[in-house]
Amino acid sequence: MEQADAILAHYETELVQRIETIEKEIQSSPTNGLKEQKEWLENELESVQQKRRQFSVSIGELETEIVSNNTNETLEKLNIELAENQKENEESADALLNAIKLSPDNKALVLASELNTEKQAEIESLRAVAEKENSPQEKVKLLNEVSDAQKELNTTLNEVLAENKIKALEKESGVSLLSEEEIEKLKRKFSIEIGDLTTE
Repeated sequence: MEQADAILAHYETELVQRIETIEKEIQSSPTNGLKEQKEWLENELESVQQKRRQFSVSIGELETEIVSNNTNETLEKLNIELAENQKENEESADALLNAIKLSPDNKALVLASELNTEKQAEIESLRAVAEKENSPQEKVKLLNEVSDAQKELNTTLNEVLAENKIKALEKESGVSLLSEEEIEKLKRKFSIEIGDLTTE
């Protein structure tokens, strides 16, 4: 389609040049033959320009359709990803509650549960904004932010649960499964992520 438009564009340029040449000839020696030729060229030029406009509309529609299809595919993938992330979060949240029942005095578990409730509310709020968005491109952008936030939250919860499990095993066996450096690294990461909650 674009190649055909390029050919028409070249033909259009030739027609314009021929019309300009005939107009000069008519000025110096006007004849019926030249006038008829000019009229035919002008009609041909109008026809070519109309076809080019049709090509332009068709190409634009095709590009819009391609963008729309790509956006729809991206939205489908994002919704599947979000559902998987949500399921993982629910499983982690349940595991946290069970761990808290076993160790109600474990401050890290309680704070992680509070963090999850707070962050999950923010994520749901952002997702609601995304669902109301009319622009597909903007919706994709917002849902990507939702997905990233959910993944980050899930990672934090999984790390807290893993650390709790390791501590429980260490308590049972009396042997440390993590080096001091690894323990400090986990503590620093966790304290940064839930720092706001610890100050409340």
